[in-house]
Amino acid sequence: MNRQMDDGSTNNQKQAVVSVIIPFFNRQNFLAEAIESVMAQTFDDWELILIDDGSSDKSSDIARSYVAKYPDRIFAYEHENGVNKGASFSRNLGVKLARGKFITFLDSDDVFFPRAFEVEMAAFREHPEADVVCGRLQYWFSWTTEKTGRDHDFLVNLGVQAEHIYEPPSLMVHNLRSGGRKPGMGCVILRSEFSRQFDLFEDDFTFVCEDQIFWTKVSLHATIYLLREPLSKYRQHPNSSIAALMNGVDVNAGQERFSAWLSKYLAENKIAERDVLRALRLWRRENGWRVKFRPLFTLYHRLLPWHLRYRIRDLIVSWRTMK
Repeated sequence: MNRQMDDGSTNNQKQAVVSVIIPFFNRQNFLAEAIESVMAQTFDDWELILIDDGSSDKSSDIARSYVAKYPDRIFAYEHENGVNKGASFSRNLGVKLARGKFITFLDSDDVFFPRAFEVEMAAFREHPEADVVCGRLQYWFSWTTEKTGRDHDFLVNLGVQAEHIYEPPSLMVHNLRSGGRKPGMGCVILRSEFSRQFDLFEDDFTFVCEDQIFWTKVSLHATIYLLREPLSKYRQHPNSSIAALMNGVDVNAGQERFSAWLSKYLAENKIAERDVLRALRLWRRENGWRVKFRPLFTLYHRLLPWHLRYRIRDLIVSWRTMK
């Protein structure tokens, strides 16, 4: 069972258009800002579902304070006995609890741009065939004045045409061929009926490649409209998941586990498109190179800032496309 942290409020208001799901774990420094970015949306018909994933700091108090102020549209839940089950489990739970016609996610240390929902809803109206709308992500260093001189904010280029509709599995193939290029978690919004066809996340995948699982399922099954506009900011800080990955988590092992999962998933779902299988082989080969030449890749990451690494990767993907 998962207990609602609602201090006695009821949960019987009219159906919202957009359900926003924010799982959090010990994010007392950033959670309020994430919540405020939802409240600042120019499109105002939303509900917010907060999932406490076993926090031991003041994050739970922050969540309760917002529920108390806005009991008709902000709801907070915690796992039984306050255990930590991971972001994947928590997001799947949020989908089950959501009542909106559309579902979107936000990491608890990130923020939406104010017009994100407005732009997304306009895209769905103009492209009713779309199951999913997604936009661009901004790497966000400028939230603090302590950023280093080599790092500055930049928008991620997905490397494919924007303001365009994509049928599956084209964006999945692009993801694997481009080394994992995909929209950020806060840049994807889904129709509820699509999101409930299967669990969007794998509960036993924690931390490494959980977003790859999500994007794999979405891009293999959904008709997707890709926006040019940025929708969310990806905060860069020492305790972020990406920073932790760079500081000791075995990313390559996680990617190998993802590769094994993907092979099994493709077989179980009888997906055998040649382009998908070729892209998976390329992904595995490149991960093998990263394992074999780990010291060189580590040096590469330490010497070059994020925006330059993205540009180099763009050039490689463009070269492959031209071959």
